[in-house]
Order: sequence, then structure tokens, then C-alpha cells
Amino acid sequence: MTPVKRNLNVDLKRLRKGMEDCMTQEEELADKFLGVQQQLDLINVTILRQLKNTDNEKELLNRELNRMQHIDRTKV
Repeated sequence: MTPVKRNLNVDLKRLRKGMEDCMTQEEELADKFLGVQQQLDLINVTILRQLKNTDNEKELLNRELNRMQHIDRTKV
């Protein structure tokens, strides 16, 4: 009966070690995921800023075009 208890004890130790390894890997993956998520958020903000700047530039160019057209009309 002693060998059965010993085998059970060894199996529990092995199971505990395996679970600790899984927990360590899970924490590492969570850290990597957080890093990737932060990079994606930064890229998203950068893209939104670029789009906003493009819209502002487009509005400025349209105003300048309208101003030049108005000047041309007044000359004619």
C-alpha cells in the first residue's frame, strides 16, 4: 500500500509542476498581449491624427481654391 501512496504523491508533484509552468506561460502571454494591444492603440491614434490632419489640409486647400476662384471672377 505504501508504493501506491508514493506514486500518487509523485503524480501530484508532477501535476503541480505542470500547472505552475502553465501559469507562468499564461502570465508571459498576458504581458505580450498587453504590449501588442498598446502598440495597436498607438497605431490607431496615429492613423486618426493623420486622417484629421489630412481633412484639415483638404479644408485649407479648398478655401484657398475658393479664394483664388473669387479673385479670378473679380478680375474678369
